[in-house]
Amino acid sequence: MALYIKHDLESRIIEWHNEHAYSNNNETYFPSVTTILGIIAKGEHLIKWYQTNGLNANYLMREAQDFGKKIHRLTEEFDTNLDKPINVREYNADGKVVFEHDNRTWEFLSRYIDFRKRFPIKILAIEQSLCSETLKVGGTIDRVFELNGERYLVDLKTGPNIYKEYSLQLYAYKLLWDEFFPNYGIDKIAIMHLDSGTHSFGKKDDIQGYGWKLKTIPLDIPYLKKGWDASFNLFDWDSPDWKPFFQKYPDHYCAAELGIKNNIDEAVTQ
Repeated sequence: MALYIKHDLESRIIEWHNEHAYSNNNETYFPSVTTILGIIAKGEHLIKWYQTNGLNANYLMREAQDFGKKIHRLTEEFDTNLDKPINVREYNADGKVVFEHDNRTWEFLSRYIDFRKRFPIKILAIEQSLCSETLKVGGTIDRVFELNGERYLVDLKTGPNIYKEYSLQLYAYKLLWDEFFPNYGIDKIAIMHLDSGTHSFGKKDDIQGYGWKLKTIPLDIPYLKKGWDASFNLFDWDSPDWKPFFQKYPDHYCAAELGIKNNIDEAVTQ
């Protein structure tokens, strides 16, 4: 028997370091939506950012990814455990602080909670992972909720920039959702941008606050379909036999079974 670093059969997602794939049967694997969209060039501004940051660029990128995962985890915890408080710091029995969220983390969580307090929503899905053998892709949808009589499919973003391919990511998630939940059609796709730079509540119909904004993406199906199909076909052309690389490990180790001996020098032990 071999184990993956993480393989959640219920969520159908398999992760290894920064790579992940989706499977319904642990035999056939499909790339994630974001893996496919990685084929799109990120533009001149990102190239300049890499050039400016030099050797620190990869570290800063991983740091941003880790921060995004942390905010996703905290917002999920808030939405799924309504009676459990999330504390900015934790204390031991002696009253000593043993853990504390940094200011940036607490600020971003507060922005999401500001949305939850001001806009009553009915949540239909939280971190819903889906894998389609028809579409040959998998993905995890951050939120699906009803607001003001409309059904939103939403992705949380913690970075300062909104990239064009995010609209294709949301469209692909909509395709996945429609396949599995055809009776719960999506009216709008949107980004919950938690680093939007906004400084007001906006106009009457705006859904935003200080530092955050629910940014709706025009649901132009032909336009989005063209972009997604082109990305998928280019990825398939570039990686026609794509398979995830996951290092497998045994489910146990035993030195004796492996024939490993310590060969301790008796002189050292005397």
